Amino acid sequence: MTGGTWYYAKKQHLIALGRWIEPREPWGIPLSGALAGRKTKVRSSFLIYETSDGISAVLSVTDGGVLNPVFHESYEPDHLDPPPAKLLPPKPFSIMGKEPWARQVLDWYGRTDCRTVEYYLMVRKSLYALSERKLPGITVKKMGLKDLDGLLMLQEGYELEEVLLEPEAFNPRISRINLERLLSEELVYAALDSSGKALAKANTNTRALNCYQIGGVYTLPGLRGQGLGKAVMDSLVRDIESREKTPCLFVKQENLPAISLYLAGGFKTYGTYLIAYPGKPALSHG
Repeated sequence: MTGGTWYYAKKQHLIALGRWIEPREPWGIPLSGALAGRKTKVRSSFLIYETSDGISAVLSVTDGGVLNPVFHESYEPDHLDPPPAKLLPPKPFSIMGKEPWARQVLDWYGRTDCRTVEYYLMVRKSLYALSERKLPGITVKKMGLKDLDGLLMLQEGYELEEVLLEPEAFNPRISRINLERLLSEELVYAALDSSGKALAKANTNTRALNCYQIGGVYTLPGLRGQGLGKAVMDSLVRDIESREKTPCLFVKQENLPAISLYLAGGFKTYGTYLIAYPGKPALSHG
């Protein structure tokens, strides 16, 4: 894989890039989502490494500094020419991808000691049937912008528990903006009690070319273990699969209840996924 050239994609490269990412799409949801036109602009978004055999690696770069590397299956450590420094974003916010690929990019930046969070990539195979059981007194429905205020508590709880590295940095205004985007652009389902209060939710984060990434799965703390998470997940998965798309997701490796939920719903573990934050020092365990 050495002896190639790095370059930023232009419009004429996008069809070939889409074909190349398709069989690797679960590992490159940010990249594929950008290709689908939902996340980032074409301009300077895809850094491609090409050899005489074709595309060997792609690094997608968002305006917010999120890097998503996707490498060819023949990748081995140190067998890939690093991009010229002038092509790499100088201060990436995060690097996310298959663990060895993300660590390779960290090595290019000389930041192997930064904060990291480890996940499993899980993909659902539709041959596993979903439960038709309904919960007494609970309605699961697709949500829209008119439901923003009723879902805000769930969104805030999800961000505080699952997203933010430093919960003290939580910003309710940004959380509201995030939820507004989800309700405008993504699929959002919630479980409501008889009074209409939202008790649990699940949504897509990115609708890519062939895979829809699920995120935001959250149940109010006092109501967990009662099947609410499964109810919203089943409804969301049905919607995704009705569009002939594949559901996938990332789950923290220590979140055993969530992993059990997803396994019961027909998801299978594909491998380890890493999100690294080059600007944050590694946590001390001493």
